[in-house]
Amino acid sequence: MAVGASPRIPAARAIPCQALAERDAAPPVIPGPDVATLALMRDRIVTELAKTYPAFAETLRAEAA
Repeated sequence: MAVGASPRIPAARAIPCQALAERDAAPPVIPGPDVATLALMRDRIVTELAKTYPAFAETLRAEAA
């Protein structure tokens, strides 16, 4: 065993880099929420958020209007 080596910790392994094409590819597009999800967010979720974060909830309400 090499000086300073630990019998319990395995030697570090090189982590391969992503292929350049994969790294430079455009990020995936995530679709926005559907109408039902938006309605839920603007009603029930904002009401629940207002209990703990009233200023943030008010900002969301203003942006939804």
